[in-house]
Amino acid sequence: MTNVGHRSGAEVAQLYLGDPSSTGEPPRELAGFQRVSLAPGQSARVSFVVTPQQESWWSDSANGWTQTAGSYRVYVGDSSALSDLPLRGSFTVAATPGARQVTVSAPSAMQAGKASTVRVTLSAAGSATLDHVRLALQLPQGWKAVPTGPTVFNHVGPGASPVATFLVTPPSYAPNASAVVHATATIGDLQREGGVSVTVAS
Repeated sequence: MTNVGHRSGAEVAQLYLGDPSSTGEPPRELAGFQRVSLAPGQSARVSFVVTPQQESWWSDSANGWTQTAGSYRVYVGDSSALSDLPLRGSFTVAATPGARQVTVSAPSAMQAGKASTVRVTLSAAGSATLDHVRLALQLPQGWKAVPTGPTVFNHVGPGASPVATFLVTPPSYAPNASAVVHATATIGDLQREGGVSVTVAS
């Protein structure tokens, strides 16, 4: 980017990403922007990082985020109008995790101060073999979770559905109320989430 004028000025470089046409998503969506201030004659290089999450789109049929293999288009300019996006390119994603989703299996009612078994599952999907998948729980304050088996899985194939099992204990002082047992699957820079409500009885 170069300021070819005679006064200092600022410009906002905008990055737009276009998903493969098979997704049915809009032709391009804003994926990043950077404001740059330049003196007369000054130049600056602007760079963007496209993350797997930005390549994901919401699927109503999967009720969650999904990622599609195919050709992604990249546009850079100073507004969303196609005529204002002079820098263009594309890249191909050969394999993706697809519509993998996280589900949580827990008793609908849990006893305060007593452990219950909770399972976190990452569904099978996509065409990519996933490296270093971490399944985890995020619980309300005072709750405890102890894994009873592995929570990190290396080399998860497209047809594999890893499961992590935890013993989850609400605090002994927990009131009669509902709480959310929330789970995440971390796949490199990508994250999937799920949760379930449970009732805690004293």
